[in-house]
Amino acid sequence: MATEPRFLQALRLPDVEKRIGLKRSRIYELEKAGKFPARIRLSERASAWYAHEIDAWLAARRPASLSAAA
Repeated sequence: MATEPRFLQALRLPDVEKRIGLKRSRIYELEKAGKFPARIRLSERASAWYAHEIDAWLAARRPASLSAAA
């Protein structure tokens, strides 16, 4: 079981878009389908994603050829 990082970093939508290269509509589609990490509620009108969950999602999509070379 993966351990949670010592310091959690929350990423807002523009940061997530830059980090993964997808736009808002696609991120929300994937989230709704259960194929992307769920947002956390920061306040009534603000949400974010945990950076370590986004990084894990990206790592899971890394092609096998790149994983072997790393």
